Amino acid sequence: MNTKLQVNNFPETHTKEEIRKICGVFGNVKSIDLIKDTLTGQFKGSIHVEYTSEIEAKRAHSSMMGFKIDENVLFVKKLTTITAPNQGGMEGEMFKALIEDKPTECLMIKNIVSLEEIESRIDYKELEFDV
Repeated sequence: MNTKLQVNNFPETHTKEEIRKICGVFGNVKSIDLIKDTLTGQFKGSIHVEYTSEIEAKRAHSSMMGFKIDENVLFVKKLTTITAPNQGGMEGEMFKALIEDKPTECLMIKNIVSLEEIESRIDYKELEFDV
């Protein structure tokens, strides 16, 4: 049952209580979390809201999408929850492999240095072959 939504583009001046009241117009709100900047702690205009039923979440999704608040147009998307499968067996190993943080073998250099710079500098010689 999917009852969680992410709503983006709320005016950053609104408080959690004001936003809860607005979301409450569209259905019974179970919980609400303001997404804040990790460095400043400032509200950045996005929230996660959970409704008490899937029907209310669907109604809120369709009603809030494009809803205008103080010249800001809201954008809404459904949040999905991924739960870990049982610890044993192949299924658990496949899930673990999906979520592990593994380094990739791909390096993208875009608009950082030009090919001429790579060719002219000895410390970039290793990259020249790959480019």
